[in-house]
Amino acid sequence: MKNLKLIWLVLLTIFCVGNIFGQRTKTLKPNFSGTWKLDIDKSTFNENFSKYFKRNEPLICLGQLRIIHKEPKLKIKESVYCYTKDKPETKINEINIEDGIFYTDARGEKNNVPDYMISSTKTKWSGNSIVLRNELSKSFINEYYLSEDKKILTKKTYNPSNGNQTLVYYLSSN
Repeated sequence: MKNLKLIWLVLLTIFCVGNIFGQRTKTLKPNFSGTWKLDIDKSTFNENFSKYFKRNEPLICLGQLRIIHKEPKLKIKESVYCYTKDKPETKINEINIEDGIFYTDARGEKNNVPDYMISSTKTKWSGNSIVLRNELSKSFINEYYLSEDKKILTKKTYNPSNGNQTLVYYLSSN
């Protein structure tokens, strides 16, 4: 009887130790939530984006990116507009770049995005970056990633038709 108890105790110990050491540590993904303001000086724009803002007078451009991120759901609303120094109340060519709900588990999503024809995307993690791939044109990709201190968000757009661009945002509020 004592031998049977000892065998059970040894097996239980082996099982517990095996589970403790055999578990993989879950990598925590960054949270992209916040209101982000466009840093126009650190951003580079493609030709398609730039054509909306070509004017003879100097323009001041503002951009905002709002993200609500509760894994795997990601709600993104992004817009950019410009105005002239003498008429700050008049928005020139406001562009709604991204407006939709995305899921980082690659289930796929359909969004009606104003000003653009992106309607069907697949979103997934790539390391600590979130990648949105247009399902109609597999080569159109948006990649979002955060700086180490999580105060800078960079959005890289890969678009063979209009050229690539990089939009850099700084955290305005959580």
